[in-house]
Amino acid sequence: AVFSMHLLSETYDSVWRRGLSASDHCQVDTKKAECGSPADTDMITKLVEATHGFEKLNREIFSFRKETLTGMLNAAKSFSDWATEAHDGSSSSSGHESDKRAMQTLRDVANTAGIWVALHCLLSECKIAGYSDAKYRRHILCMAHNCARPLMWALAQQSRYPIPFLDPRKASHEVDKL
Repeated sequence: AVFSMHLLSETYDSVWRRGLSASDHCQVDTKKAECGSPADTDMITKLVEATHGFEKLNREIFSFRKETLTGMLNAAKSFSDWATEAHDGSSSSSGHESDKRAMQTLRDVANTAGIWVALHCLLSECKIAGYSDAKYRRHILCMAHNCARPLMWALAQQSRYPIPFLDPRKASHEVDKL
Protein backbone atom coordinates (compact mmCIF):
# COMPACT_ATOMS: atom_id res chain seq x y z
CA ALA A 1 0.00 0.00 0.00
CA VAL A 2 1.19 3.50 -0.73
CA PHE A 3 0.65 6.44 1.59
CA SER A 4 1.76 10.00 0.99
CA MET A 5 3.57 11.64 3.89
CA HIS A 6 0.62 14.05 4.13
CA LEU A 7 -1.93 11.23 4.46
CA LEU A 8 0.29 9.36 6.92
CA SER A 9 0.69 12.53 8.99
CA GLU A 10 -3.07 13.20 9.04
CA THR A 11 -3.85 9.57 9.91
CA TYR A 12 -1.15 9.55 12.59
CA ASP A 13 -2.63 12.70 14.09
CA SER A 14 -6.16 11.27 14.19
CA VAL A 15 -5.01 7.95 15.68
CA TRP A 16 -2.41 9.11 18.22
CA ARG A 17 -3.75 12.58 19.07
CA ARG A 18 -7.54 12.27 18.67
CA GLY A 19 -7.91 8.65 19.71
CA LEU A 20 -9.46 7.21 16.56
CA SER A 21 -8.50 3.65 15.69
CA ALA A 22 -6.60 2.56 12.61
CA SER A 23 -9.75 0.60 11.72
CA ASP A 24 -11.63 3.89 11.30
CA HIS A 25 -9.37 4.66 8.34
CA CYS A 26 -9.62 1.23 6.72
CA GLN A 27 -13.34 0.87 6.04
CA VAL A 28 -14.40 0.26 2.46
CA ASP A 29 -17.66 -0.35 0.62
CA THR A 30 -16.68 -1.84 -2.72
CA LYS A 31 -20.30 -2.04 -3.86
CA LYS A 32 -20.22 1.76 -4.23
CA ALA A 33 -17.18 1.69 -6.53
CA GLU A 34 -17.70 2.85 -10.09
CA CYS A 35 -15.71 2.42 -13.26
CA GLY A 36 -15.19 4.83 -16.12
CA SER A 37 -17.89 3.10 -18.10
CA PRO A 38 -21.23 1.76 -16.84
CA ALA A 39 -20.64 -1.45 -18.81
CA ASP A 40 -17.42 -2.12 -16.87
CA THR A 41 -19.17 -1.40 -13.56
CA ASP A 42 -21.93 -3.84 -14.47
CA MET A 43 -19.47 -6.53 -15.60
CA ILE A 44 -17.34 -6.28 -12.43
CA THR A 45 -20.40 -6.18 -10.18
CA LYS A 46 -21.70 -9.41 -11.74
CA LEU A 47 -18.27 -11.10 -11.41
CA VAL A 48 -17.92 -10.15 -7.74
CA GLU A 49 -21.47 -11.25 -6.94
CA ALA A 50 -20.95 -14.54 -8.82
CA THR A 51 -17.79 -15.37 -6.84
CA HIS A 52 -17.19 -14.28 -3.25
CA GLY A 53 -19.46 -11.25 -3.01
CA PHE A 54 -18.85 -7.69 -1.92
CA GLU A 55 -18.82 -8.46 1.82
CA LYS A 56 -15.86 -10.85 1.48
CA LEU A 57 -14.09 -8.38 -0.82
CA ASN A 58 -14.67 -5.62 1.75
CA ARG A 59 -13.28 -7.81 4.56
CA GLU A 60 -10.17 -8.70 2.55
CA ILE A 61 -9.45 -5.08 1.63
CA PHE A 62 -10.14 -3.97 5.22
CA SER A 63 -7.71 -6.58 6.59
CA PHE A 64 -5.02 -5.60 4.10
CA ARG A 65 -5.45 -1.89 4.81
CA LYS A 66 -5.49 -2.38 8.58
CA GLU A 67 -2.37 -4.55 8.59
CA THR A 68 -0.50 -2.14 6.33
CA LEU A 69 -1.66 1.00 8.10
CA THR A 70 -0.97 -0.40 11.57
CA GLY A 71 2.61 -1.19 10.59
CA MET A 72 3.10 2.27 9.07
CA LEU A 73 1.56 4.03 12.08
CA ASN A 74 3.76 2.07 14.49
CA ALA A 75 6.84 3.00 12.44
CA ALA A 76 5.71 6.63 12.31
CA LYS A 77 5.17 6.58 16.09
CA SER A 78 8.72 5.28 16.59
CA PHE A 79 10.09 8.04 14.37
CA SER A 80 7.91 10.68 16.02
CA ASP A 81 9.04 9.62 19.50
CA TRP A 82 12.66 9.68 18.29
CA ALA A 83 12.35 13.11 16.67
CA THR A 84 10.54 14.56 19.69
CA GLU A 85 13.20 13.24 22.04
CA ALA A 86 16.03 14.40 19.78
CA HIS A 87 14.50 17.90 19.45
CA ASP A 88 13.29 18.34 23.01
CA GLY A 89 15.72 16.15 24.95
CA SER A 90 13.01 13.96 26.44
CA SER A 91 10.31 11.63 25.30
CA SER A 92 7.84 13.14 27.76
CA SER A 93 6.99 16.09 25.47
CA SER A 94 3.56 15.23 24.21
CA GLY A 95 2.26 18.61 23.14
CA HIS A 96 0.69 19.01 19.73
CA GLU A 97 3.46 21.37 18.52
CA SER A 98 6.13 18.89 19.52
CA ASP A 99 4.32 16.06 17.72
CA LYS A 100 3.83 18.29 14.69
CA ARG A 101 7.53 19.18 14.60
CA ALA A 102 8.43 15.50 14.97
CA MET A 103 6.23 14.56 12.01
CA GLN A 104 7.70 17.41 9.97
CA THR A 105 11.17 16.06 10.76
CA LEU A 106 10.08 12.59 9.68
CA ARG A 107 8.68 14.03 6.45
CA ASP A 108 11.84 16.03 5.78
CA VAL A 109 14.11 13.06 6.47
CA ALA A 110 12.02 10.77 4.23
CA ASN A 111 11.90 13.35 1.40
CA THR A 112 15.61 14.02 1.70
CA ALA A 113 16.41 10.32 1.70
CA GLY A 114 14.47 9.96 -1.56
CA ILE A 115 16.39 12.80 -3.17
CA TRP A 116 19.65 11.43 -1.79
CA VAL A 117 18.99 8.00 -3.29
CA ALA A 118 18.04 9.56 -6.64
CA LEU A 119 21.27 11.58 -6.75
CA HIS A 120 23.29 8.50 -5.80
CA CYS A 121 21.61 6.55 -8.61
CA LEU A 122 22.30 9.37 -11.04
CA LEU A 123 26.01 9.33 -10.18
CA SER A 124 26.07 5.53 -10.44
CA GLU A 125 24.41 5.61 -13.86
CA CYS A 126 26.86 8.29 -15.05
CA LYS A 127 29.72 6.04 -13.97
CA ILE A 128 28.23 3.01 -15.74
CA ALA A 129 27.71 5.06 -18.91
CA GLY A 130 31.28 6.33 -18.77
CA TYR A 131 30.11 9.93 -18.36
CA SER A 132 32.71 11.75 -16.28
CA ASP A 133 32.12 15.48 -16.54
CA ALA A 134 33.76 16.92 -13.40
CA LYS A 135 31.56 20.04 -13.41
CA TYR A 136 28.38 17.92 -13.60
CA ARG A 137 29.63 15.66 -10.77
CA ARG A 138 30.39 18.72 -8.57
CA HIS A 139 26.90 20.05 -9.33
CA ILE A 140 25.29 16.77 -8.23
CA LEU A 141 27.45 16.62 -5.09
CA CYS A 142 26.55 20.24 -4.29
CA MET A 143 22.86 19.35 -4.62
CA ALA A 144 23.44 16.37 -2.33
CA HIS A 145 25.16 18.56 0.28
CA ASN A 146 22.34 21.12 0.12
CA CYS A 147 19.51 18.61 0.42
CA ALA A 148 21.22 16.54 3.12
CA ARG A 149 20.71 18.92 6.04
CA PRO A 150 17.79 16.96 7.56
CA LEU A 151 19.74 13.72 7.17
CA MET A 152 22.88 15.21 8.69
CA TRP A 153 20.87 16.50 11.63
CA ALA A 154 19.31 13.05 12.06
CA LEU A 155 22.65 11.26 11.81
CA ALA A 156 24.19 13.69 14.30
CA GLN A 157 21.54 12.61 16.82
CA GLN A 158 22.35 8.92 16.30
CA SER A 159 24.82 8.61 19.20
CA ARG A 160 22.45 10.10 21.81
CA TYR A 161 19.12 9.18 20.22
CA PRO A 162 19.36 6.07 18.00
CA ILE A 163 17.25 6.44 14.87
CA PRO A 164 14.57 3.75 14.63
CA PHE A 165 15.18 1.13 11.93
CA LEU A 166 18.53 2.66 10.89
CA ASP A 167 21.35 0.21 10.32
CA PRO A 168 24.33 2.31 11.46
CA ARG A 169 26.68 0.14 9.38
CA LYS A 170 25.05 1.60 6.24
CA ALA A 171 25.20 5.25 7.33
CA SER A 172 27.90 7.44 5.86
CA HIS A 173 28.69 10.99 6.87
CA GLU A 174 30.85 11.50 3.80
CA VAL A 175 28.88 12.75 0.81
CA ASP A 176 31.95 12.74 -1.45
CA LYS A 177 32.16 8.95 -1.33
CA LEU A 178 29.07 8.72 -3.55
